Formats: sequence, C-alpha cells, structure tokens
Amino acid sequence: MFLSKHAPIKEKRIKPVHQPEWFNNDIKQLIYERDRFKRNGDYKKYKMHRNLVSCRIKKCKRDFYNNAVKNNKESKNIWKHIKDISCMNNNNKSRSEPGNAPRIGIGHREVVGQKYL
Repeated sequence: MFLSKHAPIKEKRIKPVHQPEWFNNDIKQLIYERDRFKRNGDYKKYKMHRNLVSCRIKKCKRDFYNNAVKNNKESKNIWKHIKDISCMNNNNKSRSEPGNAPRIGIGHREVVGQKYL
C-alpha cells in the first residue's frame, strides 16, 4: 500500500529495434501529428488523425504484402511473408494448437487455459 502510493508502477512502451518493412516516414509523421493533437487537447483533430493513422497502416500493410507475394518468385520468400501475416510463431506452430496458448498474467500469478495443459 505504501509503495503503490509513493512509488507507483509505471508502464512504458518500448520501441522495437527494427521497424516492420511496411512502416514508412509518412506513417511516422501522421503518428507524430496525432500525438501532438492529443497533447494539445484538440480532440476533434486527434480523433480524425487517429482514424487516418489506422487506415494508412492498414493500407500500407495490405499494399506491402500484396506486392511481396506478387513480385517474389521464390517460395521461401512468399512463405516468409505469409507467416508474417498469419498467427504462426517461429516454431511453425499456430497459436490455436495445444501448448501454444497465450499466457495471461493476473496480479502476481500467471494463468494458462486448462484446455491446453
């Protein structure tokens, strides 16, 4: 109780070292503008830019993966992009398979679905 009052736990977002290939400077600029509107309290423009950022990200992802699959003739590269799009992890296992259930932290405990044990 004492620590949570005087030294609360803060969550920080850590930027990945390598950005995805579809992420470009246009998206980065839109994100900057969106965040600036939010900081300044201009929520009407913030909401407009929030929607614009999400639409632009979806469009860039769609265009990038469509071009990657169309232009690559090697099956290795095509499957790399298909795995990036899908929910497959590095071990070529789907998240829906038993044993690959996402773990959900509740307080200091970690819970795994009983179905997957």
